Order: sequence, then structure tokens, then C-alpha cells
Amino acid sequence: MFEAFKKHSAATRIVEEQLYEIVVEELAQGLRRNGLWAKAVANANGQDEKAKALYIQYRVQSLKDELELARQASKAQQPPPQSAFTNNATPENFNPEPSSENEKSTWIHTLVWTIGGLYGALYISGFFSQ
Repeated sequence: MFEAFKKHSAATRIVEEQLYEIVVEELAQGLRRNGLWAKAVANANGQDEKAKALYIQYRVQSLKDELELARQASKAQQPPPQSAFTNNATPENFNPEPSSENEKSTWIHTLVWTIGGLYGALYISGFFSQ
């Protein structure tokens, strides 16, 4: 159990580092969320350097929140796993083709969410910047 906690903590720190890197890259490109910037300036009592530091913290938290909401949406949209051997199907008569438009739509929706989740995880891990 302790090992699992250590692995989770290490993964969390790596993801957080990547989020800070994303924020630094956004700032280097001149991108800024005005609502977060206003909050940072207000909480820094007008001190510019303190406002920059607060903005970075707020933006990292904002990215964490976006990831969590995307994870929840993905989880809510995924249909429950189904066995290939339902409805008396056997390996001999199993047909992998969806039998209705609804099944096709569900399959495509699941595929899109899975690819999107994988892309997001790879992006956060820095896979594309290597």
C-alpha cells in the first residue's frame, strides 16, 4: 500500500511539473487568462512580481481542474464494459460488427473519448515535446 502511495505521489509531482511547464510556455507566448490575472493582481495588492507568482499558481490549479473535469466527463460518457460473449454469443458465432446504429454510435463515441484521453495523458507527460 505504501509503495502504491509513493508511486502515486511521484506521478502527481511529475504531472504538476509538466503543468508548470505548460504555464511558462503560455506566458512566453503571451497567453494569459484575464480572470486569473485579475484575481492574482487583486490578491497581490498590486505588486507585479507577486501577481505573476500567484497567476502561475492559479493557472496550474486551473489546468488541474480542467484535467479533472475532462476525466469525469470521460468517465461519465463511457458505456459500461460489455463482454463479447453476451446474448449467447460464442467464439464461433461472435460478430464484432455493431448490429445497430446506436451500437455504432456508442462504439465511435467510446473510441473518440479513449483517443482523446490517451492524447491528453501523453501531452501532460511531455511525450510530444521529446
